[in-house]
Amino acid sequence: MAASGAAVNITGGSTATWDGTFTGAGSGAIILNSGALQSGADGVVFNFPTGLFQWQGGTLSGTFTNTGDLVLNGARCS
Repeated sequence: MAASGAAVNITGGSTATWDGTFTGAGSGAIILNSGALQSGADGVVFNFPTGLFQWQGGTLSGTFTNTGDLVLNGARCS
């Protein structure tokens, strides 16, 4: 849960590997703004409400599936 006005920086500028399904709630934000988030062998499924996950910078690599809307704010897709 990300409380209103709160931001959770998911990598802290490092590299993190996630596997599985991730859900969330709240009116704050889960942010990737530096570092790298990579999927494990089974890939990653995001099940976040619109606007909760915000990709502002850093790198996403591997297989990611999203069941809702993500915010891409200044991120570059490749």
